[in-house]
Amino acid sequence: MKYHRCTGRPAEQCVAEFAGLLLGLFVVNQIIGNLFSFVVLHFFPPNSTTTINTTITSTDDQFLYCGANDCQDPNVTTAHIDQYVPTNPVAVYVLLSVLLFIMFIGAGIHMWLVPEIELESNKRKNSTLKPDGEEGIPMNDKGDSEENKEKNSMLKLVIQTMKDTIKQLTMMRQVLIIPLSIYLGMFCGFSISELTRAWASCILGVSQVGICLILYGVVNGIFCVVSGKILGRYGCLPILLIQVISDMSFYLVCLLWVPTVSTTWVVYVLFCMAGFSASVAQVNIGYKYGQFPNKEISFMFWGLTFAAGYIIEFSASTVFCVSTKIYYHIATLLASVLLAAILEILTPRK
Repeated sequence: MKYHRCTGRPAEQCVAEFAGLLLGLFVVNQIIGNLFSFVVLHFFPPNSTTTINTTITSTDDQFLYCGANDCQDPNVTTAHIDQYVPTNPVAVYVLLSVLLFIMFIGAGIHMWLVPEIELESNKRKNSTLKPDGEEGIPMNDKGDSEENKEKNSMLKLVIQTMKDTIKQLTMMRQVLIIPLSIYLGMFCGFSISELTRAWASCILGVSQVGICLILYGVVNGIFCVVSGKILGRYGCLPILLIQVISDMSFYLVCLLWVPTVSTTWVVYVLFCMAGFSASVAQVNIGYKYGQFPNKEISFMFWGLTFAAGYIIEFSASTVFCVSTKIYYHIATLLASVLLAAILEILTPRK
């Protein structure tokens, strides 16, 4: 809130803009990771000895089971397996090695460069402890009592956390934004599982998945910042309207576009559209959860509901055809946006 006090701008506008900036910067890791993937698969192309399916005479026929028509038929997947997985084993080993190296670098940065943060409970406990031998009472004689105090304090913390969780779960605004948060998880799961498989891999080949996700991340990062500014200035209703228009446009293109050799560029457009749609929803939901008084509990709910959307999407990945998933995505979108709009109308901006 220092920025709010220094600039004199409304607090809600500052929070919304910073939420967009934070989420925009967060996707940088996705861009960098997929850049490594694209470069590795580009420099280690498929082996020339790879067996190619010759039963399909027309190139356009190869796209017959791509996109919305993808039902993950085992026979179709087996016939075009080289479209979905790298056929060069060297590419797989190099890519795994690079990703493991990045993980170790991240762990090292976290261990040695990120400063430790002392919890308030530890500060209070340390301030009440006296040095060893002070007032003639050795610390060893107080060990049992301090251990009991710590257990009681942990028990109180657990009980208080449960109370806060139940309290927030009974709030109307929490209940009304849960569907929107679940839908965001479903949408992101769709982008990662279905969009990369049924469109990027099936039509362009697995080597192009990295560049598609880079486009997704770039658009997502840019419009997270833009959405934060729109949200801060005009409120959530315009953002919800933009979300409905962008998501419906995305789903209609997914349903109606018939892939051909001359229109494969549409796949890149789809990833840009998906990145834009995700950015709008992410900023809106992040802003909503940031308005709760207990930030720890609210962002825990955000994580749980977002993960629930992922679980729903990945659980249905091999059960339904992509077209069926799009239809229940549309239904979930409309229902969740309606509830979020009701919440915005009942609790207008101050």
